[in-house]
Amino acid sequence: MRSRELTLAALALGTGCYTPPSAAPLTPAEVEAWSAGPASTRAPGSAAAPASWDFDVEAAVAYARDHGPTAAERKHVEAVSRAEIDAEGQLTNPEVRFGRTFDGTVGQSDRLVVALRVRPDQPWERHGKVASARAELAAEQALSKVLHRDTVLEIRKHYAALAFGEATRDVITKQLALLAERQRVIDAQVARGAATQLEALLAGEDLLDLESTRATLDVELTTTRKELSDLVGIPPGQTWRPVWDLAKLREVATTFDRAAIAGRALAARPELAEANHRLRAADALAYTERSKRYPWFDYFQVERSVKDAVDWAVSVSVRLPVFSLNGGEVAAADARTHAAAAGRRRIATHTLSEVDDAIALAEITGKRARDLAARLEPLQKALTDLLADPGSSLAMDPVKLLLLQGRHVRAERAVLEAAYEHRLALIQLEVLTGESSWR
Repeated sequence: MRSRELTLAALALGTGCYTPPSAAPLTPAEVEAWSAGPASTRAPGSAAAPASWDFDVEAAVAYARDHGPTAAERKHVEAVSRAEIDAEGQLTNPEVRFGRTFDGTVGQSDRLVVALRVRPDQPWERHGKVASARAELAAEQALSKVLHRDTVLEIRKHYAALAFGEATRDVITKQLALLAERQRVIDAQVARGAATQLEALLAGEDLLDLESTRATLDVELTTTRKELSDLVGIPPGQTWRPVWDLAKLREVATTFDRAAIAGRALAARPELAEANHRLRAADALAYTERSKRYPWFDYFQVERSVKDAVDWAVSVSVRLPVFSLNGGEVAAADARTHAAAAGRRRIATHTLSEVDDAIALAEITGKRARDLAARLEPLQKALTDLLADPGSSLAMDPVKLLLLQGRHVRAERAVLEAAYEHRLALIQLEVLTGESSWR
């Protein structure tokens, strides 16, 4: 007897000291496997990487849906919510009860009882819990769309930053060549006494300042590329290349149908879908709490007596909500429902406000980008004509010619910057509506 008690105590203590695999430290094999990068196998139906690992923005978005930073976690969260539906729908298990009574004087067993107790679930309460769990699953799926939408927004912004950053670096490289040539010409003029040392010093500082700007841009491009790799879910150590169409990214749109965009934004807004499902879940829980106001069976019990004149006994227990109609829980559930409805209205209003702001920003940046590009074209033609005319005054003064070319390159950078700002505004508008057919 004592050995059996010791065994039971050891099992109880062992259960408390057990370390599950998820909480155990990493093994050397796991460290080595994870350091080598994830396995090349992929789940059925998930997006595959291009054979060349050259990703345009749409391929990157598709790949990030299955391999992005939150993809795996969200699948497990949804699996938990899906399992909760079955958990809320399963019936309460019956109980097998054993009892024994003793004679106080003799000290012997007087009666041995075996009973089966069944606790019937209230159908309305069970139905409400299942409906709430289903709504919670739909809400989690909508939240997954919210997180993916945010990832898509960042991916598109990073692609735009890389595209315009690379184009800006090319323009800066051209500008550096002009400044270097300008410094060489001024140094030669200083040697001949045709220019002052101050002019040479200013030219050198202009060159140094622009070289610093290019170095900073190189760092920003490297950081952007690394962040984009993490957003897309590129495996560690995998060589890949983002590709883009700069001409398409520089397209300008300045006219928008506000009513159509607002309608699409409300229809495509995943936060609004999530709020709708949260409202349904809260309403189902309120229904569940109201169902507890009604009497219901606590249990049915069938009892078999082994040592007694009575062989069978049947008992029923009924819950009677006499002292409380569950008013507190019902009021709390109703308050949660009203809060969910208010949150839904707030999201809808905020969405319309975001649409107005995004359209206004897209119109302003689009007009600026178009105006700067239109003003640059005649300047480009005039500069080309001057360079082609050997008898012009600029052709006779190389320093002024180089200065003019440098300013023209700075104007090109301003046009690129305006186009980039407009592209960011269009990306925000695209993400709000879920598509770009409004263009």
